[in-house]
Amino acid sequence: MKISGIEIIELSISSLPNFNVLRLIELNNQLVQAWLNSSKKPKGLPITLLREYYISLLLIKDDQNPYLGTFDVSPSPIYLYSWIRD
Repeated sequence: MKISGIEIIELSISSLPNFNVLRLIELNNQLVQAWLNSSKKPKGLPITLLREYYISLLLIKDDQNPYLGTFDVSPSPIYLYSWIRD
């Protein structure tokens, strides 16, 4: 499926595919926004830097293994090591 120049691929393993991709995108956006809104914001952060702060939070969350809590040593796909950070 293609939406505004974005290609979407869905993998369904042991379940029927969800053909309402727009609803899945909307739900994902709502969950991401709720997570960002619940995050702690630094005091005195200018509104002009808030977007960059949120992008940094999302990058950190994306790089963390949700099951082990480990972080990729490098975001490069070639370097496949991870370790636990304090």
